[in-house]
Amino acid sequence: MISRSDPDYRSTRAKNAWPLILLAILGVGVVLAETRYGPGASGDSSSYLMGAQNILAGHGFYRFSGGYELKPITGFPPVFSLALAGAGFLVHDLYAASRWLNALLFGMTIFLAGWAIERATNSAVASVAGAALILSSATLNTLYAWVMSEPLYICFSLVFLFLMMAFLDRPEWRYLIPAGIVIGAGILTRYAGLSMLIAGVGAIVL
Repeated sequence: MISRSDPDYRSTRAKNAWPLILLAILGVGVVLAETRYGPGASGDSSSYLMGAQNILAGHGFYRFSGGYELKPITGFPPVFSLALAGAGFLVHDLYAASRWLNALLFGMTIFLAGWAIERATNSAVASVAGAALILSSATLNTLYAWVMSEPLYICFSLVFLFLMMAFLDRPEWRYLIPAGIVIGAGILTRYAGLSMLIAGVGAIVL
């Protein structure tokens, strides 16, 4: 266990990050391998994909009705479709773009989870073990192989967790303002993101 007052603390934390980076890269490869024939899709996926398609076409967050008429999407928040549209600038096939987006999100999830553990415990062993558990989770491996908004929401949740840990350790606006932005993005990814707002306010009050 290394104290934050140790002069070599930053150097040690940087060294602790490398195993997490390697596990994150492995996680990206795992999702790409699992989705080599394409990611899974459901009825919800079609709404996200159509929303991204129409955003790229300049129509806004819309879907096509059965009569191929444009209808506003009201049942789903827009941020995941916006992320797909952003990925669509680089990979023009939105279905393929979603595959790469989820693979990168899985890598980020592995790294952020491990890094949050490292910050909380100052233990490289604990952080690597936590990241390895994320990597080996059958449930998460399946989840990140589908065109769904959960992977993006999980990443926002972990970024929020990291920022709140930093804020509680050193109460400064540079942590709280980004945390608020992440909460907003999380809510606009999945409405369950309201739980982050409740948790953040509760943590500050307590």
